[in-house]
Amino acid sequence: MEHYEVSPLSLPKSSPNNIKKNLQEDVQFDPKKHLDLTMPMYIKTLDGENVPFPLKNAAKHNVAFSAPFKVLSAEGVKAFRQVIAQNEDLAQPFKNRQKKAIRGIAYRSKFFCDFTYSPILLKHLSKCTGKALAPHNFPMNISQINFGEIGSDKGADVWHIDSVPYVLVILLSDSAGMIGGQLQVSKAKFGDPKLALEYIRRDGKLPEDMVNTVNYPAAGYGIFMQGSRIAHAVTPVLQASEPRLTLVNSYQSLKPFEEDATLYKVFQTIDGDAAPFEYARHKAWRASGQLHYLMKEAKYFGKTEKIASVLNKAIDELVYARDLITGKIEEDAPYKDTDNEDNTSDIKLVNSKL
Repeated sequence: MEHYEVSPLSLPKSSPNNIKKNLQEDVQFDPKKHLDLTMPMYIKTLDGENVPFPLKNAAKHNVAFSAPFKVLSAEGVKAFRQVIAQNEDLAQPFKNRQKKAIRGIAYRSKFFCDFTYSPILLKHLSKCTGKALAPHNFPMNISQINFGEIGSDKGADVWHIDSVPYVLVILLSDSAGMIGGQLQVSKAKFGDPKLALEYIRRDGKLPEDMVNTVNYPAAGYGIFMQGSRIAHAVTPVLQASEPRLTLVNSYQSLKPFEEDATLYKVFQTIDGDAAPFEYARHKAWRASGQLHYLMKEAKYFGKTEKIASVLNKAIDELVYARDLITGKIEEDAPYKDTDNEDNTSDIKLVNSKL
């Protein structure tokens, strides 16, 4: 049951937040021209071990983050920057996080959709986890573009835990001569996000001895991480030839019984009218996948308890989604909420039970 996989969720038939499709987009994604995929030299596991690539048994090694690896060609970087420039009117500040970012560009750009759903890219990333990956069920996560302004007194991204299972972060700007703009990840107890969140909610950061720093060699390189399990941040860009520009794509496995690391709270805060419907679709996908297993694969004659277990899982998914989107229950933010004066309490990772 735990290994059962279902087909990925397609994009909705409509768009949120008055985002209109760009029917005149003049750049088409071509994997032969725009991708230049290489393998990372190693992955760091949640146990803190460096495991060299290629992994003999990726599923056994629970990835924390990868070493930087090439994702885009020079032509690919140029194409992405062109499409981003055409859609920069979508950029806005996001409370408690980025001063300037774009979300949901996939609702407007076929180029970004084709890149994100590229079978070549998905197969490549899946090698880091040993399981089939698909874009996350929230299209607003396709993609997030972060603008790290130069000279900011605030980090390009504050310390946080991701609200999705996995992310791929690609640098799109020139890193030559850059001071700051470094990716920081929690070094100790990778598999215990609760410990890191206690520090973040109280202090807004982690102690220096708990921090690992990872640098991107150049534009077009990416780092893959299980961001729902490790805290991370980006330091202020103190000096650079241009603002730090990164593309963040979110991913999940195709296993509907796998623990759901998706947190509604963040998207409810930043994504306007998109969040309730996207979250409902996500939970409906998980519940329908669980019921599909019961209908098509299970051999449960005479096994009433197992039948009830699957039915209860599906019911719990839907009830939890309903209660979140109607405001009956609420999650805590996986970062320091500056509007909440009481930052000493533990984060409640309520999704972890579903």
